[in-house]
Amino acid sequence: MATAVAFFRNLNLGQGWAPNRTQLEGAFAATGATGVRSVRSNGTVVLSHPAPARAAREVRTRLRELTGYDDVVVVRRAAWLRELVRHTLTLGLPEDVPVEVAFFDAGPTLPVPLPWTSLDGRLRIVSGDGRHAVTTFHDDSGRGSNATVVLQDLTGARVTSRGLDTVRGVVDLLPESFT
Repeated sequence: MATAVAFFRNLNLGQGWAPNRTQLEGAFAATGATGVRSVRSNGTVVLSHPAPARAAREVRTRLRELTGYDDVVVVRRAAWLRELVRHTLTLGLPEDVPVEVAFFDAGPTLPVPLPWTSLDGRLRIVSGDGRHAVTTFHDDSGRGSNATVVLQDLTGARVTSRGLDTVRGVVDLLPESFT
């Protein structure tokens, strides 16, 4: 069994086309997943399964039939996420700006040299590869970073993002021993 985290995009529990917590966790349980835990309400799910990415794809199919939900889900193994969080501690990230982690499956590398800054100077990709990007957003307007859209344009892959604090919180919930 592998412990992993599924990150669904645009899945806010109980709103619009999104399932409620019981439906989401039940769909994972129906795939044979164990230890299923929906974290927060933003479509972040911890699970154990021999093939977690396959289980998440099956869940997406079930949700499409059940609620009409049909968007991207990206799965990362727990060990990989724990290492990602450790890596962010070495980046010297500013404490006064929002930091996000974007998840996607685009190949081995990002198509831009890092660090990369958007033309308007507000969005910066600090670290990443073809599976993730750590971004900062320098703007006092209170608007979101738009990192998801920018990274989709750069990579051609479907992207979902979480705040770094959310990712750290999920990692803190993971069992100490996992595969």
